[in-house]
Amino acid sequence: MKKTLFLLTALIVFACKETNSKSDEVTAKNIEPIIEKVEQTIESNITNALSENKKRELFNLILNAQDRALKEAKVIVPNDNNFDKRYDVQLGLQAKYELEVYKKQSWWIEINEDVKIANKIRNNISEIGVKSGWLN
Repeated sequence: MKKTLFLLTALIVFACKETNSKSDEVTAKNIEPIIEKVEQTIESNITNALSENKKRELFNLILNAQDRALKEAKVIVPNDNNFDKRYDVQLGLQAKYELEVYKKQSWWIEINEDVKIANKIRNNISEIGVKSGWLN
């Protein structure tokens, strides 16, 4: 994590020097792409560091959280005609249950408990799982 923070700081300093030399103005717009690249690096590093068994385990935990959210949303909003409300309830429950999964992962502290990065890791794992046929 220290390496990542150092890299982020170095990239920001570099971007600031580049920006200052061109226009003497540093804005969030100039730095956002750099921060996004660092976040992508963090998510990729974590995803790549996981063994296939850990990836598969995380994939199944995520699926279970999503299934649980859907089942509970159907109980809370039983009327099938009220799809929008049920979907909103489902998304809220899904975020809650996925957060519970994230908090149990070894990388949770490494990403400074950042849900945005955790969701990107989830997306990577989901993509790997679907491509690998783990749904069957």
